[in-house]
Amino acid sequence: MSKNDIIMIYTNAERKDLGVLQDYSFDMCYGDSENTFECRIQKYNSAIANDGEKIAENSLLYIEFTEYGGIIDKIQVDTKKSQITLSGRSWHGFLNSFVIEPSKGQAYKTYQGEANAVIAQIITDIGMNDWFEVSSENSGITIPFTRVRYEKAYDCIMSKLIAEDAKLIMWYQNRDSGLGKVYLKAVSRVNTGAFEDFDTSQTPFVAGKTYNQINDLICLGQGNEEKRAVIHLYADANGGILPYRRKNALQDSDYYTDLDALSRSTNPEDIANYQIISERRLTGARRYSWVYDYPSAEVTTNYIKLTTKPSNWEKVYTNYYYRDASRSDKPYVQFKQEIKESYNLLYSQPDNWASNYKDYYKKEHIADTSLKKVEDASEQQGATIVYRPNTAYDGYEGLKTVDPNRWTNYFESENSLGTDDYYVKVPQMSSYTFKKAEAVQVETYEQYTSDDPPFDWETNYKNYYYCDSTVVPEVYVPMPGEIKDTYELLTSEPTGWTRDYGNYYFKATDEGIEPGRGIRYKYLKGDYITVSLGISDGMISATHKDKSGRVYNWPKWKKKTFYIKKSIETPPKFDHWYWIHVTPDTPAIPVSMPYYKVTTAKAPVFEEGKYYQKYVETIPQWRPQTERYEQIDGVWTLVEDFGGYYEKVKNEIIPKFEKQDVYYAVQDRYAILCSDAEKKLAELADKDTLDITLELESNYDVGDIIGGVDEDTGIDVTKQILRKIIKIKKDILSVDYEVD
Repeated sequence: MSKNDIIMIYTNAERKDLGVLQDYSFDMCYGDSENTFECRIQKYNSAIANDGEKIAENSLLYIEFTEYGGIIDKIQVDTKKSQITLSGRSWHGFLNSFVIEPSKGQAYKTYQGEANAVIAQIITDIGMNDWFEVSSENSGITIPFTRVRYEKAYDCIMSKLIAEDAKLIMWYQNRDSGLGKVYLKAVSRVNTGAFEDFDTSQTPFVAGKTYNQINDLICLGQGNEEKRAVIHLYADANGGILPYRRKNALQDSDYYTDLDALSRSTNPEDIANYQIISERRLTGARRYSWVYDYPSAEVTTNYIKLTTKPSNWEKVYTNYYYRDASRSDKPYVQFKQEIKESYNLLYSQPDNWASNYKDYYKKEHIADTSLKKVEDASEQQGATIVYRPNTAYDGYEGLKTVDPNRWTNYFESENSLGTDDYYVKVPQMSSYTFKKAEAVQVETYEQYTSDDPPFDWETNYKNYYYCDSTVVPEVYVPMPGEIKDTYELLTSEPTGWTRDYGNYYFKATDEGIEPGRGIRYKYLKGDYITVSLGISDGMISATHKDKSGRVYNWPKWKKKTFYIKKSIETPPKFDHWYWIHVTPDTPAIPVSMPYYKVTTAKAPVFEEGKYYQKYVETIPQWRPQTERYEQIDGVWTLVEDFGGYYEKVKNEIIPKFEKQDVYYAVQDRYAILCSDAEKKLAELADKDTLDITLELESNYDVGDIIGGVDEDTGIDVTKQILRKIIKIKKDILSVDYEVD
């Protein structure tokens, strides 16, 4: 820029040009920090010392068609030096004064598309179209789908452009209206490695290159244990982040959380990204991992358009959304169930009319246009028993609450409550009936304490119990009787004698021993002995031949000789202690005085909605819609006009499916996690260093790349220009650059 081109113009607060600034010095720094300027003039300068309009707060300084200038935020006077300092925000700082905020109800703003169009949308979102104008040219630069949440406008635009190897240029330009604007444009950034703008062999520099740094950032987001969101952000040897998601990622499945699964994907984008990862990911000794723990990373909800109508749309439509463009803050709206009520005329009496007539409606006259609820009993049918939980609820609900004392007394007291009885509903075919609720019968056992036997011991001893404490918990067992054997004399030969004679007995007339059983089985005269072969005592063995000639032997039948045994149970002797065999194979145990059973009625546990009470009320008489005429004095006269009873019907209104405006919601746990993780990876990186003083013929911008190569060590370092420092003194312009 020549001396003649350095014309610093100043304006008033309304951006109206006032004049050209003379005799000033100007310092300005912009880029990743500062974005401010200082301009020093003498107090007698005509821009200040005049009777007309002069520089004041919010005035502008600018050199037209350049980015040098800004808005005056502060005016400082030094009376000792007779100097005035004008300071404020450069155009970059002014743009950075505005924050991109999500719309109400949204987690972030989203942008995607041609770079200049994206920048224009950002300017619109921050409401600064009156100050900034974006080039309408197609830059050839595409900003991929990106999410923004509370970011400063200039920083955000620069970060998105740098990621696409581009930069932002701006200049102030006056217009025919007299109100200038700051013009913005996205262009590709310069890389001195490609253009060889300076000779590194002739330019001294100090360079350091870091070869190993963190290249595997393990990011932990929301969730617990195995359900936690986990993804690896890999960096290549140059610190560049390798692909970790699809270009337009909207949901968890669009992120590369499993490289094995990614290797099997048939998606073309996945195949290309997997090849990049495979070729550039550092492994083995060069792998350098770090954990980034961010459990509070917000989950993003995105909406994907449906392309086909779900087969069960009528049942699941409330799971989907439609887009309402008029709701800029929250355009995606969930389908809600819509119920439309209608009224159908009844042609016959409903089955539940007696108990639910208040659920119906009526017209007093056929011509009426309005309905009213059936609430009174002006048309009498007579007393009818209905069951309701109470007067406040309809017949389909049980009692909500109950008075504890009345509830207990009803079941446990002998006093009847009459119509306050409680009922339960009992299903009956396609309908139901009601029956009285019953008390719970609780059995307890009380010990008999008198020395005298109970008056009914002989006949009802089984109604008394002994306590079996050999089991846990102990049980009460009916008192066993005493078993006695009696023998009844047979007067005729039993059926099957020849086969079953061993089931009968005879009475010994002398002493003897049962055959084959030894001395222990000696019997005495008068004992009852099992009938068997080989017993003498006057018994004669008989023979019998079947058709085949086989001979069978059995004792010969004799009248009044054989007996059948019968066992009878008799009451046990009443005593304070008993010896009881719990089972025939166990030894007898002592048990104390017997117990008797006491059955007590207890109130059941109250359950809401289960119990009803009976009421007697008068219900309206059901009748059909009626219009009846009679001839009176030769004239047909309307004598009965009743509009009839109606039933309210609720119909669900199913929304019509329109594929261009139906969406389903998906969750993205990785968008914000990975966005912050990228910044964290940059913070953790041990960056290359480059200290170089440049004397460049070309004019470079923030975001451009410069570099240096040492022929001896082979160290090749490139750095991005982060800050540009402008100085103007005596109309001479100098430019310095600062790199990372």
